[in-house]
Amino acid sequence: MIENNNGDYAILFVDDEEKALKYFSKAVGGRYPVLTAADVDSAEEILKDKSKQIAVVISDQRMPGKNGVELLKKVRASYPGIVRMLTTAYSDLNDAIDAINRGEIYRYIQKPWKVESLQAEVKGAMDYFYLQRERDLLLAEKLSARQRMVGIERLAQLIVFARTESRLRNTDYAMRDFLEHLHLLPGTWESDSLSRVDQWEFTKWETKRITDYLRGATSELSGSHPEQGFADSCSAAQLAELNGRFARESRIELAIEQATDKASGSWVTSQRLLETILRNAFGIISQLQTSGNPVSLKLSDDEGRTVGGQALALEFWVSGPEWPGDRHLVSGSAMTEVHPVYRQMLVCSLAAAHHGGRCLLSLDSDQLVFTIILPVCSRAESLALPELGWEWLPDVLSNYEPSIDEFYSNL
Repeated sequence: MIENNNGDYAILFVDDEEKALKYFSKAVGGRYPVLTAADVDSAEEILKDKSKQIAVVISDQRMPGKNGVELLKKVRASYPGIVRMLTTAYSDLNDAIDAINRGEIYRYIQKPWKVESLQAEVKGAMDYFYLQRERDLLLAEKLSARQRMVGIERLAQLIVFARTESRLRNTDYAMRDFLEHLHLLPGTWESDSLSRVDQWEFTKWETKRITDYLRGATSELSGSHPEQGFADSCSAAQLAELNGRFARESRIELAIEQATDKASGSWVTSQRLLETILRNAFGIISQLQTSGNPVSLKLSDDEGRTVGGQALALEFWVSGPEWPGDRHLVSGSAMTEVHPVYRQMLVCSLAAAHHGGRCLLSLDSDQLVFTIILPVCSRAESLALPELGWEWLPDVLSNYEPSIDEFYSNL
């Protein structure tokens, strides 16, 4: 129970003697909030519920069942920010010395206590906790600033690429769709790498990471020869057949629902570029599907999600997806390669935009919906979309600003 509510952080005192609990609370409770537990199991329950409120754990050594050193060893492993102290009689001094040498406790307090000495020891432990806390907060601020710069640099590379890529049409549309969906995907910062790596080495790795990513995407698109134009004819029925072929090659069970009246019509496309879109779409699906259930493909008419004209929408429904968060394009470590699904996403977005279409993504714990929208066109000239401009960029980039509060909450 909490004996006192003054101050921000509490002290957890563990002792099986009721008199010791009362004595400690009386001696220290006027200065700091005190939580008490009569055994190790009770202390562990308190830590599970209130670890973020606790600055110091002080435990008696000799108790029925588990002893104090065992408790403090677990505290060190699970809650390293908490300062650990052992209180013991002179006969248990060797246990305390061993624990100090192993780094399991900060200090020991010998029984029987003197009030002034006990209060001084507790104050020293609290001061040490706040000193560590301040250091960790400063480090978090430093890492947050560095990570913001890293994220901005990666996004800047993508935007420069979209502005300078001359072989593809409508790259500004592709980058808008790609960035609007990228920030919604799971991913965590690997902050340890930023604190331990030489900054020059880190910069080299960071440059290599984004360069390899863009090279992988553009080389695949170059192999599709988009500059040759749109000279191929394709119908919805042919598109369904093409999806079936890629599903078999990817060993994915595909259930196709064709709900469009354009099955008898056709539109102008680039067969190689269309195959590139579908190859990468099935590459994404094959890496994310974990349930073993069939992937549903709904082929339907679509209006309103492209700039003018009619379109066909390919909606892939994947049950129980598992998205990789450890090699995220924006938030992953510079020391690792970007996960292939992010390259495949960009390739799909660029190739679809080159057709005048879009790629959309919706992800939750139960379902992934990956949508490819392709305009139904009769002439290649109609595939060039109006100039988009970059007015959308500030709002989209604001989604990538990490919050320092996230770092604080994890300390």
